[in-house]
Amino acid sequence: MLVDLKRARRRSTASTALPDWVLKLAPTEAKVHVGMLLTTWMFRDSRGLATVIPADLAGACSLPEDTCRAFLDAFACPPELFKPEFHAFPSGAHPLTHQPILRLPEDYLLPVASSMIDAIRPRMEDLLQRDTTLWDRYVAARGRFLEKEATSLVRQVLPGSQSWQGIEWRSTANAGSDLDGLVAVDDLGVRLQCKAGRLSAPARRGAPDRMKRDIGDLITHAAKQHQELVAALGAEGPGALGFSDDQSSALLAPLQVEMIVCLDDVTVWATEAHELRKMDALPESADVPWVLSLTDLMVIADLLNGAEFVHYALRRQRLERDGRIEAHDELDWVGHYLSEGLFFDPFFEGDDSPIVFRLLSYTEPIDAWYFAREGARTVEAPKPARPIPEHLALLMKRLEVERPQHWLLASVALLDGDQQSRDVWDGVIAHARERVPQEGWSNASQTFRGRLGITFFVDLRTPWPSIRDQVDDYCRTKAEEHDQSNWIGIGEGGSGSLFVVMVERDPALPLARLFVDPPGDAAPEMAEAS
Repeated sequence: MLVDLKRARRRSTASTALPDWVLKLAPTEAKVHVGMLLTTWMFRDSRGLATVIPADLAGACSLPEDTCRAFLDAFACPPELFKPEFHAFPSGAHPLTHQPILRLPEDYLLPVASSMIDAIRPRMEDLLQRDTTLWDRYVAARGRFLEKEATSLVRQVLPGSQSWQGIEWRSTANAGSDLDGLVAVDDLGVRLQCKAGRLSAPARRGAPDRMKRDIGDLITHAAKQHQELVAALGAEGPGALGFSDDQSSALLAPLQVEMIVCLDDVTVWATEAHELRKMDALPESADVPWVLSLTDLMVIADLLNGAEFVHYALRRQRLERDGRIEAHDELDWVGHYLSEGLFFDPFFEGDDSPIVFRLLSYTEPIDAWYFAREGARTVEAPKPARPIPEHLALLMKRLEVERPQHWLLASVALLDGDQQSRDVWDGVIAHARERVPQEGWSNASQTFRGRLGITFFVDLRTPWPSIRDQVDDYCRTKAEEHDQSNWIGIGEGGSGSLFVVMVERDPALPLARLFVDPPGDAAPEMAEAS
């Protein structure tokens, strides 16, 4: 319109779209009137602009018009699905979220086009259920897909890991059950139960009976499977249940993470899974598993790798046991972890401490990065990452690449401190890099509030395995000197490779349990270097 205005004014010719009185106005005023006219025409022909017909869709996607009409009809929401008592206010159960098209006498309207992508799977499933044979095939394929995808994502973020899917096992108390996924690396075993079912609309509206039934089909049943496996492992051992030697080692690893991965969005329950105990949906006697959707796991796998993924998973389980910190979305936990960690104990110290701490939104940097990566944002956005000092990051990278025994526990221990402790380690490692080429050795230690001590010990003058014995003796001496139940030593000798030693003086308080259920922010009490 503005080009036509400029051309008509320059040539002093009539315009087919603009009246003569607009051409006689001053340029700035004429542009204002063009904008007003355009808005008027939009409202005058709003139906034509807002609706679509099968021919429009066929022309845009090069498909037959009948196919496009069938697609539009499949996602059209009939008026009888709208129930004022349920849908007067927006909610996740509104029928337009599953069938986001309105069919009019001659065309179709998309009032909530943003719901179209999320509506594809549930609507497709509703249509597939009309054919029992086809539906059964689909359900089986859907379950296999979820197991494979979830297990693969966890394996990909854990360097050097191995994984298994659909492991069947039997015990004297259980005639037959299965573990959907198992991932193992170093001192860690991740157990996955995957549920591909859907939450019904009444459950999303909060209908008590349907909500309890749907949660039972997804979360409660999976949690029960985890609990049954724990009981069977304790009573009979993994070998008697039918697990292979490698699988048995994974199931007996010091660090264990139980996950429940759902194909459907379970955010409203996943972020505060401990609350399900009040509905008798989870047992009081067992630890709360980490519950999340597959899409949330995809994002976490994009943002966290190696020891960071493990540290985050352990912290999330600890938050469920604490029960005083609330969040709206799993990615709010992720965003908070990346920016500030998941340390909340200081908020509950003192006489005026709150009963509950509600987390605000921390997803903006994550959203910005995804939008920029997909080209939906013109301003570049960096990938969100936890601020780890340079020299400490290099040491953790070496542990991840060389992967000596207990490398994962050592890396989690380095991450478990606060920013002050990480800065101390950064300085210590930088000092060692300067000192060792000249003197041949360097060491430094930190303790953390009576929970744990860590030593970084380098002596290139001592060959393997003497250097390991030397570091082990040093760590035991330090543990006794500072009355620490646990101590970790990260060492390097004449061989040039890293190794890790673990000192556990109290069988009732093993190292792995410290990370699963830490009492608070692991601020350093003592730091010494030489």
